[in-house]
Amino acid sequence: MTIYKDPSSGVFMGVIAGLANHWQVPRLWLRIAAVVLLVSMPEVTALAYIIAGLCMPNRLSRLRD
Repeated sequence: MTIYKDPSSGVFMGVIAGLANHWQVPRLWLRIAAVVLLVSMPEVTALAYIIAGLCMPNRLSRLRD
């Protein structure tokens, strides 16, 4: 199963919203986890988020197929 980002439901790039949809968990939980990771490991978290945002396809492109 492919993970898609969801920019229509997301705040910034839609990565967290896409992961929440994929894992079927509330977006708020993943956003809190992302903030905790950003505070504890800012360089790694920011780099991983940016890479995920650039590499993950948009959910909207899947709906057109």
